[in-house]
Amino acid sequence: QHVGNVVWALASLGVEEGSSAEGFLASVARDLHGPWLQTFLPQHLANITWAFAKLQKREVALFAEIATAAQQQIVSQPARAFNSQDLANLMWSYATVAVADTRLFDAVAEAVPGVADQATPQHVANLLWGYAVQGVRQDAMVDSLMARGVETLPSFPVEDLSHFAWAVGVMRPSPAVAQKVADQLVAVWREGTYLSPTVVSTVLVGLHRCQHKHDASSFVPAVRYLQDLVGHGHRPLRHVLDGFAALEDQRVVAPKEFAALHERMRVDLLHPLVEALKSPDPSHAVEVLVEKLGVDTLGEALTWEVLSALGIRAWEDSGHAREAATVAASQGSDADDRYFDRFGPKQARIGGFLELVAGGQKQISTVIGPTSLTEQTPLRPVQLRHDRSGHVERVALLEVLRRVGAQTEQTSGTVRLYVCHVPCISCVTVMAQFRQAAPGFELEVAFDDAWQTRACDI
Repeated sequence: QHVGNVVWALASLGVEEGSSAEGFLASVARDLHGPWLQTFLPQHLANITWAFAKLQKREVALFAEIATAAQQQIVSQPARAFNSQDLANLMWSYATVAVADTRLFDAVAEAVPGVADQATPQHVANLLWGYAVQGVRQDAMVDSLMARGVETLPSFPVEDLSHFAWAVGVMRPSPAVAQKVADQLVAVWREGTYLSPTVVSTVLVGLHRCQHKHDASSFVPAVRYLQDLVGHGHRPLRHVLDGFAALEDQRVVAPKEFAALHERMRVDLLHPLVEALKSPDPSHAVEVLVEKLGVDTLGEALTWEVLSALGIRAWEDSGHAREAATVAASQGSDADDRYFDRFGPKQARIGGFLELVAGGQKQISTVIGPTSLTEQTPLRPVQLRHDRSGHVERVALLEVLRRVGAQTEQTSGTVRLYVCHVPCISCVTVMAQFRQAAPGFELEVAFDDAWQTRACDI
């Protein structure tokens, strides 16, 4: 109890780098293991994982030890029952630091239906969010939490509602549940409740993924809010971009407001980004820019604008891109679980299809997927919050350079690439470098929004 309380208190207060508190946390991570952990009560275990996750300390060995202790208690010691808050804190923590433990997730999922009727809105939101981020679906647990969430929907605080909506969009429950969540989100807009930029973007993404059906008045205030954020120099722009991307299919219902927001995005983001992508060292220039702006992906419409400015065309040849999408989806690909940037460890589903035509002959025509790459050159990726060196776009274009060999500048042809989700800024930067390295090759690209095609459903 002493250990759990002190660690919880430090996380609540915040810890300065290099302080004695840092040393204490390091000793906890080092010394908590084995039989001693079996004496900890559920609340102690949950508090410790919550504290390390809150402080963004990814202590994999400690989390593995706690997962073993928690799983054994849930399965073999029902008298030491985990309540809904303990389970929610555990799942939120493991998702936040991106540590996966199948045995623990299965045990928690078994325990949740028995405590779902005690779960507060925060517990419901954190449990569903945790499983959604980890890419794990347990039907009985999801059904019980969705039922509890709908039952308590009017009492959800805004931030918990936004996380619940995000998870609903990933877990894909019945259309009736999705519509009820969307209705509640719209009610929040209409009440004029203050929303932080993070919550605004999450709410909009939730509406988008719940496939909402509402009139234009639901979205005009949101578009104006995002426009104000850009106009006042809000950073990171990621919040605005997420909201913008979620609103793209609503431009027809709020054309004037959306056009003004779009123009601000062009001036503040697209023009500087295209200039950086055309520089002699695109990777470095983009890295500096995006660190300043706080973005890592552009969304579908803005990505196409940037690709067009780079001379990269859409792959629209007689439906071959559609065929490539079908093949990529049916065959899938192998992936390393360290890729948590797209849909959790189900990164394997972010596949693609590569076609290379050179010398009048088709040299490559194959499904291609993400992989673990250590080399950073050629086609250097941009470090955006995590390693993106193994993204499928880079894997594909490196294969083209390998196949063409030393005669890259003298060789001509066409490279066609399909990816089942919108390329991130790092992958767009890789494409810009490919254009510089192989000027004789036309690059044609096609991609989907995996949230809409449900290619990455859990």
